[in-house]
Amino acid sequence: MVPRPGLVEVAPGTTQAVREHGRMSRKKVSTTIYITPEQADRLKLLHDRTKVPIAVYIREGIDMVLKHYEHMLPGQMSLDAERPSVPPPAVTPIPSAVTKK
Repeated sequence: MVPRPGLVEVAPGTTQAVREHGRMSRKKVSTTIYITPEQADRLKLLHDRTKVPIAVYIREGIDMVLKHYEHMLPGQMSLDAERPSVPPPAVTPIPSAVTKK
């Protein structure tokens, strides 16, 4: 059996998902999510066919969402990135009657 991209053979006929930068051995945080029955069924089918844990697919999906919305996350802006077109804050002029005393 030849593992497909993103998988590594860990024992004859057994594969395990890996990241581009190596095995996912970092500590994980447990959380609860709610998915539709259809999503659960399709993830189970995908797991049955690939033997990749469902949690791996969920983490990959989260990575895709974070990448898609990274422009909305805090962080240092690159020098070549375009600045968002946010209008400057409105300035209310001070009436001249207030400034003259």
